[in-house]
Amino acid sequence: MVTFNNEEHISQIIFRKSAITFCPVADGYNHNHFTISIRPDNILLDYQDIDKYFNTLEGKPLTIEAVTGQVFRYLWDNYSPKYLQVCNDAESNLHMNVQVIKEETKVVSKTLNE
Repeated sequence: MVTFNNEEHISQIIFRKSAITFCPVADGYNHNHFTISIRPDNILLDYQDIDKYFNTLEGKPLTIEAVTGQVFRYLWDNYSPKYLQVCNDAESNLHMNVQVIKEETKVVSKTLNE
């Protein structure tokens, strides 16, 4: 992964990516359509690295919730953003379409001397 400093002070990046995973519960495939909203702190995204990560998810046995959590953790752990939202609009021919959202804001603690 190549890291880029946020020299332009970009406040928000939104991108979309899809991945097909196998749901072990429904015994069928889910078409996961992700919309990611991220507020970078000091590090900007490496789009090629993220694209490669999404490609590794293809065909893996993951529920909708599990794949959403994995994408979230990958981005949170590698890019340490101020805010991250992972929205997964999952389509399946075995059940209704489902939208799963995981989001978090980085907590910044300050001391009384600051």
